[in-house]
Amino acid sequence: MTSQTADPSACTLKNVRLSYPHLFVPRAYQGPGAQTAQSAPKYQTNILIPKDDPINVPLLTAAVKAAVEKVRVAKFGGKVPPGLKLPWYDGDGLTPSGKKPGEECRGHLVLSAWTTTKPTVYLHNTKTPAAPEDVWAGQEAHVAIKLAVYTGLSVGVTCYLNAVLLLGRGERIDGRVDPSDAFGGLEEEFSTNDDDYAELLGAA
Repeated sequence: MTSQTADPSACTLKNVRLSYPHLFVPRAYQGPGAQTAQSAPKYQTNILIPKDDPINVPLLTAAVKAAVEKVRVAKFGGKVPPGLKLPWYDGDGLTPSGKKPGEECRGHLVLSAWTTTKPTVYLHNTKTPAAPEDVWAGQEAHVAIKLAVYTGLSVGVTCYLNAVLLLGRGERIDGRVDPSDAFGGLEEEFSTNDDDYAELLGAA
């Protein structure tokens, strides 16, 4: 089964991880490819792809090449300019702002994907719309993206976010714990005695 779409500049990355997901409330985009006109809040996420991924990396690079080929003659006179910026960085290096990436980025390409319109986000299947509480940093997902060339103050390729299918698994990388792990059983243990709740919370 292929994850390539009819448009060669678009593809679906499968079983990747989300980092800094803002899929329901937009925020200011500051990833690779950001320009002044792109500083307005946008829906976005970083996508962590293992650098040795035999499926997603070729899909991504092929989509980039297709996006460049679409405009190679019209925008570049047939010759692609050197130093074309890409929408990802090496997780074993530094971020575009010169900072050291988090440990979760090691061994990965960190792809920045964004959109000005709210993306479609599903939970487990394409019949179940997801809610904000269903999303966490580190979750695995299938992500539909489209690559496109931008020109202006700089020249490069940006990654548009189309849709996300959350898989409901993956270790959190935001430092938060799952409430069911932290409080599992307590709601039953203290359900009949409000004083027990007060004592648990240090209010007794």
